[in-house]
This record gives sequence, structure tokens and C-alpha cells, in this order.
Amino acid sequence: MLKTNRHKYSWLGGLLLLTSCCFIISQIIGLTCIVNKEQTQIEMWDYIYTGINLFSLFILLICLVGIFLLHLNRTGKLGIIGYLIAFAGTVLIAGDAWFEAFVVPFLSSVSPQIAHQDPSGSLIVGALISFSLFSIGWITVGISMYKSRIVPRYISLMIICGGVFGFKALTIPYLGVLAIAIGLLGIWLYKLQSAKQNIDGQFYDVSSS
Repeated sequence: MLKTNRHKYSWLGGLLLLTSCCFIISQIIGLTCIVNKEQTQIEMWDYIYTGINLFSLFILLICLVGIFLLHLNRTGKLGIIGYLIAFAGTVLIAGDAWFEAFVVPFLSSVSPQIAHQDPSGSLIVGALISFSLFSIGWITVGISMYKSRIVPRYISLMIICGGVFGFKALTIPYLGVLAIAIGLLGIWLYKLQSAKQNIDGQFYDVSSS
């Protein structure tokens, strides 16, 4: 039983590490090749940046389900609400990333002037809803993990910080904070065999970590 759970949590840890690395790579590409760079058309690095972001957000959704299952037996109402909001927000942010990866290049080729127009109306409302849900959801997930003491508190606090900066998730480099947080969680889970577990495979209180 414990051996199976260790393999399961190690697998989730590996997936979290992959997601973290992909996010960090995308932020480095954004900082070095995209930010403060004037361009009139979509270039190769734009495709790479948006593609990695989209891939990372897809894996993040899978990881979020895994974290929820890890946390399930000690998740209260706040935790359940937080995970639902975080899932919805991550889906919407992934939709934004899909738009940037596939629709923006098309619009830039057929109507370049659109890129120079300020967003307004429904676009502002949609962005506000998406980023608010993403931010509030991950903050709530972090708070729930902190209260349940299912993981070391420094990881929970980092997830909360990632949620705070998540309000500007697709603005370089703010997504990097959440990337570091889930990377730390991934490392901790990957080394789970050294953590204490009870007979049901659940964690003891690790608040002192």
C-alpha cells in the first residue's frame, strides 16, 4: 500500500517538476527574446513562448487534479471551493494561451493594426474574470494546504504567493512565482519515501518542515 502510494506521489512530483521547468523556460524566453522588443510581426520566439505556455498550462491542470486527490482526505469546504475556482481559472488562462498561440498570429497576418489597439469592452471583462479566478483559486488552494498541513508550510506560502502574482499570469515574468512553488512541491513529493506516512498512506502533520 505504501509502496504504491510512494510511486504515485513520485509520479505526480515528476509531473509538477516538468510543469515548473516548462514555465521557467517560457519566462526566460519571454525575458530575453520578447519583452521590450518592438516587432511588427510574429516571430519564431513568439511561437515557442506561447506554445510552451499552452503546453505547461495543460499539464498544470492534470497536476491540479493530482494535488486535489493528494489533499482529498483533509480538504474542507474552503479547499474544495478553492480547487474548483483554480481549475476554472486555469482552464480560462489556458484558453487565453491558446488564443495567443493560434489566433493572434492569424490576426497579425491579416490585420496588423489590431495589435496596436488597446483592449476594451468584452475583452477587458473576459480577461478580468479569467485572471481573477486563476489568482483567487490558487491563493485559496495554498491557504487550504497551509491549514491542512499536508505539505510543508513554506510550499503552501509559495503557492499563495504564486496565486497573488497569478493575477498577471501571462505577463512576463509573473507566472514564474507559481512555477517555483509547484517545482518545490514536485521536489518534495518526489522525495516522498523519506516522509512519514500512516497506515492509509496519508501524511502526518508536516507543519514543522
